[in-house]
Amino acid sequence: MEPPEETLETETLHSELPVNQLIIENLGGLLVPSDTVRIDSEMLSQWKELSDSIKIEQVEVETFDGKTTRCKVKPIKDSKYEGKGIVRMPEKMQLNLEVRKGELVRVKPLVY
Repeated sequence: MEPPEETLETETLHSELPVNQLIIENLGGLLVPSDTVRIDSEMLSQWKELSDSIKIEQVEVETFDGKTTRCKVKPIKDSKYEGKGIVRMPEKMQLNLEVRKGELVRVKPLVY
C-alpha cells in the first residue's frame, strides 16, 4: 500500500530547501553570542516561505573542507551588509570551522 501523496510532498519540500553559498564577514562586539550567525533578512524570509516554517531559528554552516556546525541565526541589522550574500559570523566560530573573513561557506536552514 502506498503512502498518501500529501506526506510525500512535505518530505520532499524540506529536503529541497536551498543551500546558499555566502561570504564570511566578521561579527564582533561586546554582547555578540558566539553561537549565532547573522544572515540577510530577505534570505531568511525566502527560506521561511519555501519550508512553510513559522520561523527559521537555526542553520547549518558547512565549509568546503567538509566541516559543519549548527548555530542560531538572526537577521543582519546593518543595512550596508544586506543583499550582498554575506554571513556575519563570530571569530570563535570561524576558528572552530578553520575559515576566515572573505571565504565562502555553504549555509542551509534547519527546519523542525
